[in-house]
Amino acid sequence: VAVSVNVTDDFLVSSVLANVTLPNGTLRQFVLGNMSAARYNLTFDVTNLAGAYSVLIIANDTTNNVNANGTTSFTVADAIAPTINLNFPVNNSNVSSSAIAFNFTATDDSALTLNCSIMVNNTVNVTNGSVISGQQTVFTIAGLLNGHYNWSISCNDSIPNINQSSTFRFAVDTVAPQFNSLTTNPSAAADLDPNANVTVLANITDNTTTVHTVILQYKLS
Repeated sequence: VAVSVNVTDDFLVSSVLANVTLPNGTLRQFVLGNMSAARYNLTFDVTNLAGAYSVLIIANDTTNNVNANGTTSFTVADAIAPTINLNFPVNNSNVSSSAIAFNFTATDDSALTLNCSIMVNNTVNVTNGSVISGQQTVFTIAGLLNGHYNWSISCNDSIPNINQSSTFRFAVDTVAPQFNSLTTNPSAAADLDPNANVTVLANITDNTTTVHTVILQYKLS
């Protein structure tokens, strides 16, 4: 930010200072350089905080007469979008419920609350304009049918700086795998000799996800 002032005196100007109050209340003092004639300049680069900055110009001549009545201000807008982390469901996961509590954390460098929306299969489903920055937030969506989905979160602050999260994928599967058939080899009782190996083939299918585990239970008679 360039600060430029015109200071004159009937004798000689000794120094020109700028007291800059940052948005967090911190006071910083800078010396303005005499660029030409009565023009004094300052390049102010401590602008890492978003908000209003107030500037008080203090001019002093060589006989120690002080004028501290020059004021101005400027505002630095927040240019950083919120960060978003998806907590649950994790990417490429399976959920055995038709109601899911989607959990995420959105964090902004200056805003205390954010406006966030959840998109399921690229369609906005729920919006909350009071998401607290830096805290976990839950959007619960019920009535999800068995199938494959993707989800993501979009958030903006009041500027608005907008950001969208990564896209995670998950499957809803509320139906147990289907048992179709079981065969053994050898299959005839007459062929089952002591210490003989028996091969068991089970046909198990699932309509939504892959079959994870099949357990064979047997009983010795």
